[in-house]
Amino acid sequence: MRRLTIITINYNNRLGFARTQASVLAQNFTDFNWLIVDGGSTDGSLSILSREQIEGICAISEQDNGIYDAMNKGISKANTDFVMFLNSGDVLADASVIGKLHEVLNKTEVDIVYGDIKIQSGSNIGRQWRSGDINFIKILFGWHTPHPAMIYSLKCLKKIGGYDEQYTIAADYDIFLRLYKAGYEFVYKDICITVMEKPGASGGSIIQILKSNLQVLHSWRNTFKFIPLWILLTKPLYKVTQLRPFKKYTIEYEVKK
Repeated sequence: MRRLTIITINYNNRLGFARTQASVLAQNFTDFNWLIVDGGSTDGSLSILSREQIEGICAISEQDNGIYDAMNKGISKANTDFVMFLNSGDVLADASVIGKLHEVLNKTEVDIVYGDIKIQSGSNIGRQWRSGDINFIKILFGWHTPHPAMIYSLKCLKKIGGYDEQYTIAADYDIFLRLYKAGYEFVYKDICITVMEKPGASGGSIIQILKSNLQVLHSWRNTFKFIPLWILLTKPLYKVTQLRPFKKYTIEYEVKK
């Protein structure tokens, strides 16, 4: 039986970690591991960790060199067949997600499974990312799989060397390109896997967005040996097409200060 490890990266995000934990502990299917990689938080994040409902909970807390260093630590510590990243503050979309993924992973010989995500702010208006099937033409114009909705074969991640930490913002995009170029099989499932409540590292200020775009182009040059400058325009268009209202999902995981 193939098993899954959820890897959660956290640093001084106690309330976000509490929401993430609530969604993990709410799962109907519990035969999975949960690995928390904490960057040495001083806000008491790990003091709220519940070890009662899942046997496979493990937490490490030590200083790191950023989020992708922490993710690589998670890869090195995991010991199951597959891993996924559910970072502090993000939540699993509903209580059936891990059970559905378990069925998929044990019925299909696959390297990477991916699904859909939703991103919301304080209102009910957000971006719903419906991934769809993969092909190189879509990738060439800026489409990519959403990192929080990807379930990776641990063997594949280790074989390509994990995240390239030179990409301080876009290493998740880079690892997608490298996995695709290496010929690993991607399988799409129409499942909303994760709800994100805030943009990731590449979704902040204009400077951060510009830096992310430069790293994306650098990754293309390293991976495919050419630079598709047009994706600076076409990549944002994919995001615009995902803007739509949806029901707020995370209210049941809100935690009081």
